Amino acid sequence: MASRNGLLVVVILLILVPASACSTLESEVDAGASAPPAAGEVVLPINIYIPTTAEENAIAQARAILIDRCMRRFGLSFPRPPANLSDARVLDVGVYGNKRRYGVSDASVAQRYGYHLPSMVAGTRSGATSGAEEDRMHESEEFRTVLAGGPDGERLTVNGEEVPPGGCGQEATTEVEEIGGFSYSQVAAEIKADSYERSRTDADVISAFAEWAQCMAEAGYEVSVPVGEDPAFDLNDPRVSEAEIDMAMADVNCKEETDLIGIWSRTESRYQTDQIAEHEGELQDALTEHRHRMEAINDIVAAG
Repeated sequence: MASRNGLLVVVILLILVPASACSTLESEVDAGASAPPAAGEVVLPINIYIPTTAEENAIAQARAILIDRCMRRFGLSFPRPPANLSDARVLDVGVYGNKRRYGVSDASVAQRYGYHLPSMVAGTRSGATSGAEEDRMHESEEFRTVLAGGPDGERLTVNGEEVPPGGCGQEATTEVEEIGGFSYSQVAAEIKADSYERSRTDADVISAFAEWAQCMAEAGYEVSVPVGEDPAFDLNDPRVSEAEIDMAMADVNCKEETDLIGIWSRTESRYQTDQIAEHEGELQDALTEHRHRMEAINDIVAAG
């Protein structure tokens, strides 16, 4: 049960991943964007209807607070996500989760981390912050029981208090689910995924891929597409080699020279705009629901 609870938070933290980026595209910001993008990030029209990284962090924070409230009924406590969670995730995936959508494109990141996510190199991997449950499951039997509940749904009592079914982890998950905290518009998710796949087969984007590949070939690298192939380096190894940095920098430079990300993101934006117009009513309803949902989440976080 504990692993299920942990997975739910991992899902929250990773909702926005397919990431995206472009250090030369500060002008490519949708007028409806609620916050400035991170360095090297593009904002797409559909992002208005999808939770930002800050909102995802607030949901994770709210759930941790609810777990802690429950644990305290048993004389125990549960850790809150670290204060630097938001900064680490923004550096990895951006404010809107788009920082790596088109591959590495921020020269300052490529020069230091190559193709790696910064958190992997720095040892602050953002997805792992949700592992507080997993990290602490080695603690006392009492702690594990209160957090995850009894085996096979067995009802147990700790310190004179009956443990809720599934433990405090499940109780908190249920509370967040009841206000819709783990979900967002399925239509928005489908538009975001579909526009990416369609854009990869668009004639203008394919032409830009070819120009980028030619630029990379001139720099000594034989590659055909900037995203989707097996990485040339082990991105699970926190060590970043000079060869990786050199290739990542060539990649970024070629994207800038060919305006690959500008062409690609404008193509995606065109597809998304058409789809948003077709589903405008449904998306607006979902946006209203999301705003109410975040009000409830922020109330939990503010109360602590």
